[in-house]
Amino acid sequence: MKYSLKPGIVQKKIENELFIFDRDKGTICGFSETGALIWEGLTEGKTPEAITERIINDYEVLLETAQRDFNEFMQHIISRGLVSID
Repeated sequence: MKYSLKPGIVQKKIENELFIFDRDKGTICGFSETGALIWEGLTEGKTPEAITERIINDYEVLLETAQRDFNEFMQHIISRGLVSID
């Protein structure tokens, strides 16, 4: 599956948190450390599998946990209109 990030998003990382500003809507969204890892992977064009593998390695979690975290985060940012599925 391939994802496209919404154009016009401004991001700023502060310590382990990432803040996203949607210029069109005038909204700010803050992501946890895991959310920041996923978002950064998407901006780098990484596949869901590569991002999930990084979650496993960075946080020492099982595949099922990493996939669940990835899927839940993706549902969240898709519902906010920050990402679309190609």
